[in-house]
Amino acid sequence: MPLNAGQQQELRDAVLEFLTLRHPCAFTLEAIIRMVQRRQLVDFDFGTADAASAVSFWKDLGNVADDSDARSDVVPAYRATAAGVAHVQRRRIAQHPEEAEA
Repeated sequence: MPLNAGQQQELRDAVLEFLTLRHPCAFTLEAIIRMVQRRQLVDFDFGTADAASAVSFWKDLGNVADDSDARSDVVPAYRATAAGVAHVQRRRIAQHPEEAEA
């Protein structure tokens, strides 16, 4: 069953959150999926195509980079960029402005 718009955004956010917490490490799509599921960053089932779409979304915005050269020429690996880390930090501040003032 396809994800609805809210689930798509939640998965995008979970993927970027995972990658920024582990910046500058790069991960394959399969590793990203496994870690998002294992850490229960979303509460719905999703497929490889959904996760690939989430990575592609952030990649198109410059928040995720393809870092395949660092890992393998065959299996793509992705990492958060400095812009991706800044995006997540800004989102956290917007969601919790009282913590930014402390």
